[in-house]
Amino acid sequence: MAFDGIVLKALVDEFNTKLKDLRIDKIYQPERDEIVLGLRGYKENYKLFISADSNYPRINITDNNYLNPDKPPLFCMLLRKHLSSGKVTSFTQMGSDRILDIAISAYNELGDAVEKHLIIEIMGRHSNIILVDEKNVVIDSVKRIDFTVSSRRQLLPGLVYESAPLQDKMDVNAPDTELIRNRLYGNEDIDADKFMMNLFSGVSPLLSREISYKALKSTKCILSKNDLINKAILFKEIEKQLLIINENEFDSNILYSSSNEPVFFSVIKLEQYGDLYKRVDFESPSKMVDAFYNELHFSRKMKLRSQNLTKHINNLIDKLKKKISIHSDTLLNKEKYEENKLKGELLSANIYLLKGGEKSIKVLNYYTGEELIIELDNKLSPAKNIDRYYKLYKKGQKAREYAAEQIEHAEKELVYLESELLFLEKAESQKDIDDIKEELTKEGYLKENIKNKPKRAKNDKPDILTVTTKDGFEIFVGKNSRQNEYITFKLSKGNDLWFHVKDFPGSHVVLKSKNTDFSESAILLAAELAAGYSKNSADKVTVDYTKIKYVKKIPGGKPGMVIYTNYSTITVEPKGEDLI
Repeated sequence: MAFDGIVLKALVDEFNTKLKDLRIDKIYQPERDEIVLGLRGYKENYKLFISADSNYPRINITDNNYLNPDKPPLFCMLLRKHLSSGKVTSFTQMGSDRILDIAISAYNELGDAVEKHLIIEIMGRHSNIILVDEKNVVIDSVKRIDFTVSSRRQLLPGLVYESAPLQDKMDVNAPDTELIRNRLYGNEDIDADKFMMNLFSGVSPLLSREISYKALKSTKCILSKNDLINKAILFKEIEKQLLIINENEFDSNILYSSSNEPVFFSVIKLEQYGDLYKRVDFESPSKMVDAFYNELHFSRKMKLRSQNLTKHINNLIDKLKKKISIHSDTLLNKEKYEENKLKGELLSANIYLLKGGEKSIKVLNYYTGEELIIELDNKLSPAKNIDRYYKLYKKGQKAREYAAEQIEHAEKELVYLESELLFLEKAESQKDIDDIKEELTKEGYLKENIKNKPKRAKNDKPDILTVTTKDGFEIFVGKNSRQNEYITFKLSKGNDLWFHVKDFPGSHVVLKSKNTDFSESAILLAAELAAGYSKNSADKVTVDYTKIKYVKKIPGGKPGMVIYTNYSTITVEPKGEDLI
């Protein structure tokens, strides 16, 4: 992520366009370090979200509805007292640093107009929201800073507000072209990817690397003092990007990982990662910032909610793998068991040599022509020694048969649990997680919790992901084994097409038939969805597809476990619902 000074500059431009001269209608404090200002205009109302959270400080226009405490916190009451009905007169950024001054024309207790300032400092764990009066005196802040916290700068009611130390770097709003040129063409080698962040305040490492990439197609490039050609190319790109920044010609975009988690955002189009991440554009900086943190928060909340279940499934998988390993060792001991049979045969053939009481006997192995020493129990008769080796052979044979059965059973369980783990990773709601828990409970992998068991209607049907193609074909995607079984054997008919990733756990995908032949684009999309909702994370994924009538449930198998025949194969790029 990169909430840098350039992102704030883009937001300030948006705020001054949309929010200037609006009145503060409502003030809420949903969390200890979060404020929401309700702004009322003639035609539109807006919500301005401000966070001084140590991990995710930010400010942006939002459409979210936040849950507010029944009793407003003291800082919220203070803001209501000083800012309610006040008019926002300006948004001013301190240079290109991450400090924003919101000027508000409000009224004091006597009804006189006074100017107040709400100052937002976005500085990681030092982030803060500070209310200042017309004399620049601190009224209060969401985080009070006394001498025990900082000996350099205090933020307490009654103290004169001192701005956080600004970076001793060039302001992107007032670039000195000659200074840039002198630094670039100096007598030292320079790191192209760090040049902008070292020279300008508010420029993040992400943006600095991006400018290097746009110029030189590299994010790690050291330019020697004599590399005048590449320095000229970099200088030209810097001039271009500074022009874009100062004319507010921003491109708000987010980069998403293959698991659809937001990774980076910027108001400069990000190209340095190529096809590694998927880029999504947004119509405004606020929508970009709001989407990024909403999705990041949702993704981490889903992981937190499912982490205990994920750990439990992983433990079960580890136990199964250990079980398979142990039984595989039994299968590998085939020669040992076969040797017992051979010894029984050779003893039978040479029983005439046995008088009884021997501890061993040397006989000729007529299979190899070599002599073999066979150990004997001198307390047993020759016949019982022969019988002992045959019993050892039969015991080993039964052990191998049992091991083979256990391996087959464990491998089926392993496929099932790896599928459930995949579905848990791709869970998009609490209901998705609850469905997986319920299924694992039914299959005996979880103990039933009657108290917390979700209530279901008698005819409760799975909430199936349904996609309609541009030419009107309907596609069903299973998001857990229960849904896989449901769409394959309940929602489908014989001539519908069934899709599944080859040799990996994944969702069942069904392309419903119509009165016309399946279009190539519909088949392609269904295959892309099957690839996207699978454990195969490759750029190109092989998917099998066949008619539903050729898909059969494995007798006695776990939910969603099938075999299929008469299939075709297609190689596609994975696609999730968000990419359709």
